[in-house]
Amino acid sequence: MFETDFAGRIKADNAIALAAAEAAALERLVGDLNARVAEGALARLTLDAAPWSFSTFCAETAETVK
Repeated sequence: MFETDFAGRIKADNAIALAAAEAAALERLVGDLNARVAEGALARLTLDAAPWSFSTFCAETAETVK
């Protein structure tokens, strides 16, 4: 049986062997869920509209670490 990269990652990470049809269906589901989460996140707040920047984050983090 040919194992896809996706099925191989599932097997390595979770010790679960998937049939080719199961792996294909799960890969489609994961792709759809990732797209929906990304779409929802972008609809709510873009990085450009965020009230902080990476440099601000680094400065604030440096202050709390001292």
